[in-house]
Amino acid sequence: PGFDGSPAVSSWERNRLDCFVQGDDNNLWHKWWDGSRWRQWENLGAPRGGVRSSPTAVSWGPNRIDCFVRGRNDVMWHKWWNGTRWSEWEDLRSPRGGFDGAPGVSSWAQNRLDCFVRGDNNQLWHKWWDGRQWRNWENLGAPRGGVRSSPAAVSWGRNRIDCFVRGANDHMWHKWYS
Repeated sequence: PGFDGSPAVSSWERNRLDCFVQGDDNNLWHKWWDGSRWRQWENLGAPRGGVRSSPTAVSWGPNRIDCFVRGRNDVMWHKWWNGTRWSEWEDLRSPRGGFDGAPGVSSWAQNRLDCFVRGDNNQLWHKWWDGRQWRNWENLGAPRGGVRSSPAAVSWGRNRIDCFVRGANDHMWHKWYS
């Protein structure tokens, strides 16, 4: 398919790659490397109204992928692979006032997900899955002048999250949790 925005990629084991794009049909598309060859594009559909942002993806364990997008209704949507099948789309709402751009996600442990978005108020917002339930959106603030980009997030160890954004001064800003 043709696609808009930027691709996302995740890996849940050695020599495995899962790539995701927002198709020009506003659906989420998936293509993967299985260790010996690239598989054909797979249409994963879209939440109500379609996909509005580039996707983001992460894996917290073998045969597990979690994918997030901003929907046309300006809320964050979640779709995951559980080793057998793809889930239906899950509506994770949005922070108060909505958000712009694409979400960012990281995982620091099995069954743990940390999602970040740039709110309409140019603040960094955080929502997380604690292994049992999704927690409410929390406002993490912003550098002076606000956040001007979609966030990028990564984890390099248990209980550690690093998040990066572009500030109003066009500098890269770093916020971390440990």
